Amino acid sequence: MRVVVDPRAHDPVVRLAGVTCRPGPTDALEDLDLAVGRGELVALLDPTGSSARTVLRVIAGLVRPDAGQVVLSGRDVTELPARERAVGLVPPVATVRPGRTVAGAALPNGTVRRRADRVEARQRAGELLELVGLFGRAGARAHRLGAADRQRLALVRALAGDPDVLLLDEPLSRLDGREQLRSREELRRLQVRLGVTTVLATSDAPEALAAADRVAVLRAGRLEQVGTPDEVYTRPATSFVAGCVATMNRLPAVLGDGDVEFLGVRREVLGAAPRPGPATALVRPEALEVAADPRGDGRVLTRTFSGVTSRLAIGLPGGVEVRADVPSATSQDLLPGTAVTVTPAEQPVLVVLREEPAD
Repeated sequence: MRVVVDPRAHDPVVRLAGVTCRPGPTDALEDLDLAVGRGELVALLDPTGSSARTVLRVIAGLVRPDAGQVVLSGRDVTELPARERAVGLVPPVATVRPGRTVAGAALPNGTVRRRADRVEARQRAGELLELVGLFGRAGARAHRLGAADRQRLALVRALAGDPDVLLLDEPLSRLDGREQLRSREELRRLQVRLGVTTVLATSDAPEALAAADRVAVLRAGRLEQVGTPDEVYTRPATSFVAGCVATMNRLPAVLGDGDVEFLGVRREVLGAAPRPGPATALVRPEALEVAADPRGDGRVLTRTFSGVTSRLAIGLPGGVEVRADVPSATSQDLLPGTAVTVTPAEQPVLVVLREEPAD
C-alpha cells in the first residue's frame, strides 16, 4: 500500500517517488514515497537502522535505486553521481586525518573548485565553527578533539559547502548519554537557525521524536507512517509504530462494536475497529491510572524514580505485567507489594486482534 505524503511537506527540496532499492537482504527499500519540505527536519526512524541508511545513500547518490525517481530542489538527480549533488553527509563516526587543523578539516571535501568558492567556503566554515563553539580551537589538531567535538566538526564540514540537503546518519549514536542530549539540542538549534533541509536516519525513537518536525517510521524498507512527533506517538497508524516510538503495554481485551473491554472497563477504539472478538489493547504507560486499594487485584512489583514521574511495574492476574508512569509527588505510597487497581485513561485505544502479531 502506498503511503500518502503529508501535505505539510510543501515546496519539497527532497522528493522520492516509488523508490525501490535492494542493496542487501536487510537494507532494501520497497516503493518508497517521501517528500521533505524546505527547511524541514524529517527523521527516518528505523529500529534496525539499515533501511534508513539506504534512504540517505540514495539521496546522496551513493546507491542507485533499482526503480523510482530522486528529485532534489526540483531537479531529477536519479542518474547523477554523488559529486554532482548539493548534499552534505554526516557519518555515524567522524574521522579526520592526523595532522590537520580544525580549520583545515572544516572545509568541504572536493566540492569547492574556484578560488572565489574556496574563499566563501573558508569564511562559511569559520562562521559555522563559531556557531558550534570550535572557532577558538581552529588551530588545534583535529584528531585530538573529543568524540562530540569531532561530530561537530563533521557537521561544519558538511554545511560549509552550503548544501541544499543535509543528511545525518546516526550522528549521535556513539556519544554518551549526557553528550548525546546536549549535542541533540545543539544540532536542532543550528538546523533551525540555518533553515537547512535535513534528513536524519536514526534507530533511537526519543531522538527522532525530540529533533524532528516529522517522523517517518520504516519497517522492512516500507513506510508505516509519516507524521509529526505528536501524531506518531498519540495516534500510531499500526501496532508496529506504537511499539517502535515508545513503551507500549499489551493487555488482553474483548473487542465489541466500536469499543473494547479490558481491565474491567470499556473504551472507544482508536481508528478503524477490527472485527469483534478476542483482542489486544495497546496502552501507553502514562495512560494508566494507578491507585492503592487493599482489594485491588494488581501488585506493585517495582517503583523506579525518574524525577517528576516514577515508573511502576505492576503484576496483574493471569501473569500479565504492565508499566505505568505516575507523578512521583503523589505516588510515594505505591511501594513494591502494594495492592492497587489499574484503570485506563478516558481516551481511545489502539487494538489488534489477539491472533495477530503485535509487532
